[in-house]
Amino acid sequence: MTYLDRESLIVKTHTGLLQRLQSLNVYKAKHGLAPHKPLLLLVILDLAEDSAIPSQLRLTPELSYRFDCFWKVVAHRRTQLPNVRLPFHHIGGDKLWRPLDDRGRQSRDKSITESVEIHADFGEALSDSEFRRLARLVLVETYFQPAERQALYSLLQIDVPETDPEALNAMYGAPDDAIASGRVGRFR
Repeated sequence: MTYLDRESLIVKTHTGLLQRLQSLNVYKAKHGLAPHKPLLLLVILDLAEDSAIPSQLRLTPELSYRFDCFWKVVAHRRTQLPNVRLPFHHIGGDKLWRPLDDRGRQSRDKSITESVEIHADFGEALSDSEFRRLARLVLVETYFQPAERQALYSLLQIDVPETDPEALNAMYGAPDDAIASGRVGRFR
């Protein structure tokens, strides 16, 4: 099977998930789409790269720390501090996981969500490296401004795709600031 055949198979197999990632219910703010959910999903994809994601994922200091590192890419356009509890709970509405309280029951509020039960189809997709690659591209290209995309590509150690000319030509302060921002996040 060639690389293109494999990519086509992944897209066909996970089309519904990729479409869900492309149409997350995100807040439309004055300065663009709220980045909380896509950033947390990028963190989850990053964690899945390092090791298998369990079917039940806890809200841990490591998860929060990684989210904060990714947040630095969008901090310039957000007045609030990063709060991983918001997307950790609310991604449940996008049917990727179910938020749970400390007793393992359905959580009704972000303040009591302690873990999430990952839906089987999403959990299975997370174990596939090609799905993770495509999902990263979908999230970065859909929810972030050109300079942020450039920084996220660097953070995720992805070459800026030729299909994203805006990110290729974006200025993030000084010309190399986006790459530096991504590298700092990756280093942390």
